[in-house]
Amino acid sequence: MRVRWPTAWTVLVGYEDNTDALRWQVQQLIEDLGGRFDIGGFLGGCAEPAWRALTEFPPPADWALSFKAAVRPAAVAAFLAEAERLLAPVLLEAHAGNGVVNGHCRADGAARTALAALRVSAIGDNGHLL
Repeated sequence: MRVRWPTAWTVLVGYEDNTDALRWQVQQLIEDLGGRFDIGGFLGGCAEPAWRALTEFPPPADWALSFKAAVRPAAVAAFLAEAERLLAPVLLEAHAGNGVVNGHCRADGAARTALAALRVSAIGDNGHLL
C-alpha cells in the first residue's frame, strides 16, 4: 500500500532519559517518518502538560464513536494515514512506542464501514481494533 501522508500532524516525543537518548529517539522517528513532519521533544517536567492532554483525550461533544487499535510500532504512521484518509474528519492520538492508537469520529454509516476496513488492516498486521 502506498501511504498518502497528511499535511498536518503534530508529533510529540518524550522519554524519561537523558538529552542524548532523546535526540537519538527523535532522529530515529524522523527517519521512520521520512522527515515529513516537525517533531518536538520534551524532557522532564516540561513534558507533563503535553502528556496529560494526551491521556485525557476526550471526544468532541457531537462525536459519539470512539475506537482503540493496536498495531506494530513500525506501522503506526501508516495506520494513522489510513485512518485519516478513511475517517476524515477524525481525531487521533497514538503512542508510536507501543503501537496503541486512540481515535474519535462521528458515528455514521460511513465511519462504521471505514472502521471495519481499519480493523481488517490492523488484524492483517497482527494487531486489533476495538
